[in-house]
Amino acid sequence: MNIAIVDDSESDRQLLQELLIRYFDISGISITIYPFQSGELFLAGLSHHSFDLVFLDIFMDEITGMDAAHKLLEAGCDCTYEVGAFRYLLKPLTYDKLEDTLNPFLRKFRGEARKLPLMVERTPLYIPYSDLYYLSSVMRQTEVHLEKKVLKQSSAINFQK
Repeated sequence: MNIAIVDDSESDRQLLQELLIRYFDISGISITIYPFQSGELFLAGLSHHSFDLVFLDIFMDEITGMDAAHKLLEAGCDCTYEVGAFRYLLKPLTYDKLEDTLNPFLRKFRGEARKLPLMVERTPLYIPYSDLYYLSSVMRQTEVHLEKKVLKQSSAINFQK
């Protein structure tokens, strides 16, 4: 996973980097961290790297974190808030704050939060995408193949984004 830290404060960049290494070591995910001391350097780095996760300091000289977030949106970032933020952290940073922020991201990143909505025998079910083996569809009958069973649904399936 590629992570960018964009902050004009060297001490804040270093602290966040240490917290991220600790968090992802515990999670068992390999990361590469790219620190940037300005929004300008970060935006220039977008042509050389793609990032799975970006931390932007809001208050920086020249290009602020908000400006950089808008530029990420223009570049096609898959983000959720108006300016493109998944969540936000308030300083001073702590491990607990970082963990509370990253746990939902990690579920989304791993795909655990994405589910297939089904109606089976008039009962709504939500099957995690990670549990699916494959789907087959003939006419208006869809079969959802899981590890130990097959669910059948008569009608179209709506996939969540």
